[in-house]
Amino acid sequence: MYGPRIRSTARCCKTSQMRIPSLDPSEAAYCGCAGLKHLRFSGSTSLSSPIILPILESFSLDYEALPALSIMLNPALLPSLRQLALILIDNEDEMKLLAQSRLCDLVEQLDTVYVDGCLVTIAPTYLRAAFDRTLFECYTVRSGVVGIKQGARHLCILNLDGRSPLDVFDSLTPLAEAVASQEKPTLRSIYLDISLAPASTLPASAATSVTGLLRACSEKGVEVIYEVQPKDGIGNVDLYFSEEFHRGQIEEKRKSMKKEVV
Repeated sequence: MYGPRIRSTARCCKTSQMRIPSLDPSEAAYCGCAGLKHLRFSGSTSLSSPIILPILESFSLDYEALPALSIMLNPALLPSLRQLALILIDNEDEMKLLAQSRLCDLVEQLDTVYVDGCLVTIAPTYLRAAFDRTLFECYTVRSGVVGIKQGARHLCILNLDGRSPLDVFDSLTPLAEAVASQEKPTLRSIYLDISLAPASTLPASAATSVTGLLRACSEKGVEVIYEVQPKDGIGNVDLYFSEEFHRGQIEEKRKSMKKEVV
């Protein structure tokens, strides 16, 4: 059985956030995109033609940038990409853009993918090759329950920490029940804020709810990982990429490669 793993450092923020009204290949060289390893696009933008970003390792884009940048979701343009975050991308028109892109090909080379928990019902269609390496970021505990029922492998429960109202902790009960009810467990890990770690001081009722979740996870072999999650006032915490999740997936890949060699 897995025990909880505590990570005391915050998610590292290595990403350059860019709001660019328009961008063409010549301007890309000017703004330095071609030399970046980490890039985040947020807000409406435009792109006259595809750009090859040869050393880009992590890339995030939100729903406003997707119409212009879906063409960039192509392994030929992002040959070194290892991490991808799709932010608040969840409606039908956005799904059509993903379907028209080469996302299905791109995910084959990725170590990790980060998407909104609400995408768990359709993720297998677009992320089939990387479903085992996808972290569903759930902004409500209820979204986590849905994720478990839909077969998600990895969940991150956001907006839940030691300062949350007690009624929010009450919602951990159905989450624990969803974990416990898995006949053939598919869930492998749950990421929680470090303020919920066993050594933390929580109100009695909140601690009881957290303990119930930990017990269910232990019984089903689900790893619980604590890390500093994004909050107001913590400027060095990355909003979308989890260094711990990435590290874990790299380790899984190494183990898999060793088994293949043997």
